[in-house]
Amino acid sequence: MTPEKFAAATRIEVPTSLRGRASEADSLVPIFSRSGAYEAYVSDNLESEEGGYVCSFNYTGMSPNKSFKPNPLRGSA
Repeated sequence: MTPEKFAAATRIEVPTSLRGRASEADSLVPIFSRSGAYEAYVSDNLESEEGGYVCSFNYTGMSPNKSFKPNPLRGSA
């Protein structure tokens, strides 16, 4: 995705099966292996520090039935 498309996007779906590596020498591992805060960077050249776009989000994991529908709180209507 180009930086321009990333900047204009109102929603981006990232599969939980996405795999990546910290460096070329590392093996591929699941990116979303635990709940927490993540940041996605998009730039024409990430190593140049020329700028680009950043999206911060929290991954809370999947619901027990493996869907992305939010789990209602206990006792809620």
